[in-house]
Amino acid sequence: MFLGRRFQHPQQDSILRSQFFGLGHMATYPLWHRLPTAYNAAIGRMVSRFALLEKRVNDLIYGLLELDPKMGRVAVRSPRMSDSFVMLQDLIALRGFACTADLKSLGNLCKRLEELRDRVCHGIWVKHPASKTPILQVLAGSYAETPGGASVKARINPQALSITLADFRHHLKLTDQAILALRAISRELEPQHFALLQKRLAQQAPGSSRKNPPTNQSPAKRKRQPRSYLVSGM
Repeated sequence: MFLGRRFQHPQQDSILRSQFFGLGHMATYPLWHRLPTAYNAAIGRMVSRFALLEKRVNDLIYGLLELDPKMGRVAVRSPRMSDSFVMLQDLIALRGFACTADLKSLGNLCKRLEELRDRVCHGIWVKHPASKTPILQVLAGSYAETPGGASVKARINPQALSITLADFRHHLKLTDQAILALRAISRELEPQHFALLQKRLAQQAPGSSRKNPPTNQSPAKRKRQPRSYLVSGM
């Protein structure tokens, strides 16, 4: 689980490697108009679980920016995972917070999870004679038919990817690990953000500087508890 300094990838991470499921470029094959029920369920779980991961990433960004979700959705929009993690690293550095997690490795993992989610969402499932299971036809990007071979445009020669139900389960497992990692990061940053807010309030308190002279307000009115936007239980 991504809770230490560096994420340990599974030894067999075939679902996310560049040469995964290569069946080469495709000719014209019959379409799957109705996928098997198990595949429909697996795709639904992948999409909904990844949407939860996206929300965790966005919530962390909103918290570091001290924006409520409505303001965050307007200001930040929906960046790609690669952009989101660059933003996270920059915001943590600007706040002066310490984070023991390997954000670069986590960002790379989330980027690859996003890429496979996009392929599944936008690809077409066909019946391939070399496989008993549905084959995903990908029309975006480029790929090498053989490891180290020349790059081929998928828009011209569609790529064939064999994604099994076990591959979908593996994707879900990695997505859950990323969600837990983000929760751990939020827990680590929350007390640091709370301390920053307390320091900010102390500097704004009456009598703390010439710009904030003492007032006759009662202590009860002057005392305010800061609220951190970083919620560890998200």
